[in-house]
Amino acid sequence: MQKTYIRLFLLALQLPEIATACLFHAAGATEVDAYKTINNERRSLPTEAERTAIQDVRVFDGSKFSLPQTVCLDGGYIVNLNGCHTSSEMINGTGKFLIPGLIESHTHLNDVQSLESITSYGVTTVHQMNCRNTTRCDSMKNQPGLASFFRAGMSAVGSGSMHEKQDPTRPKDTLIYPDTNVTQFTEWQFRNGSDFHKITAEANGPSLEQQIEMVQTAHSQYQRQTMTHASSIMAYQQAAGSLTDGIQHIPDDGILDASTIRKIRDQNQFVTPTLNVFEYAYKDPVLQLFFGIEPGSNRSLENAETNSRLLYQGGVTIVAGTDAVGSMSVNGTEATVPFGLTLHYELQNFVNIVGMSPAEAINAATRVAAKWQRIPDRGSIEVGKRADLVMLNSNPLLNISNTLDIEKSWVAGVEVSYITKLST
Repeated sequence: MQKTYIRLFLLALQLPEIATACLFHAAGATEVDAYKTINNERRSLPTEAERTAIQDVRVFDGSKFSLPQTVCLDGGYIVNLNGCHTSSEMINGTGKFLIPGLIESHTHLNDVQSLESITSYGVTTVHQMNCRNTTRCDSMKNQPGLASFFRAGMSAVGSGSMHEKQDPTRPKDTLIYPDTNVTQFTEWQFRNGSDFHKITAEANGPSLEQQIEMVQTAHSQYQRQTMTHASSIMAYQQAAGSLTDGIQHIPDDGILDASTIRKIRDQNQFVTPTLNVFEYAYKDPVLQLFFGIEPGSNRSLENAETNSRLLYQGGVTIVAGTDAVGSMSVNGTEATVPFGLTLHYELQNFVNIVGMSPAEAINAATRVAAKWQRIPDRGSIEVGKRADLVMLNSNPLLNISNTLDIEKSWVAGVEVSYITKLST
């Protein structure tokens, strides 16, 4: 499928400095103005989980597909892989392929309808990377038949940093200064319902010492994870030094050295490279202007792709995320980074650019993501796991783009009402 490289909103168009990946934290501050509408009214009616038998379907076990078998769902969980004694609904899986529901590890949803959109692509779990309006974010939780929703709070952004300049309406007392009590800042995030804490490492961002303190607070006081935005070599070195759990994005301003890669691997940190958003930026002329990509610059898509390969080859755990933001309108200009579709593109990137096998790419958005983000009740098709499932018409191990050939999907045993069906 030919990718369509589309235009992002230009919140930072007047900024003299270079923009980097994860541009959309600012949407948390100005989303009422940036998005055309906020739609928290579902287009599809919620239903309840039914006892379901998916008959004669081939099941993905993390490396291969089984011979045809019957998978039984009940009460939102997988209860049997060898048939159902009684079922209220029978699904014909003959000639179909069953994989776990996909986990989107880096996105920026804006309302319930955006959650519906991402779910329509077989995504059953999402990680929201920044929430200014926690009430709005929490309205996306516990929506029957829609993807599970985990979120950060307000990202730790340094005073004078690029992310502050991209978000000029952010209250100054929520920024990180050299004398900020970052332990209290981290505690504030978790008291407001954050599932994990987001740190933004960049020039004029929180110091390495402050990053370490936030990571230690999250770990020791709340037993929660931290995710660190890092899209430069310097930021990656800080993220590695802080012992953060997950590193988001990939440097495009140089090549990571072997010692940094070994450190990330040996410290059991994982990386969500979001190659998808770098591809959009470097292949769209308007985005090249927005990102400050100029001839002769040390920044390049090739650097981002090379660093992703080096991390993978160096044994670092890679999980799938996209930095998708959906549709919005800014200053009369329409822009879209589609939810859901871009996760499938990222799996293609993992195979075609990073060097993964199709099975490894699927695992990066299922069992590997679930393990490393500590949501062990999902990510694989096993008895006792959540019934988060995607049934495909074509074998994705033969062609990774077949993950887009979706027939049906279930979230906690509830069949998804609307599926976006795109044959490859």
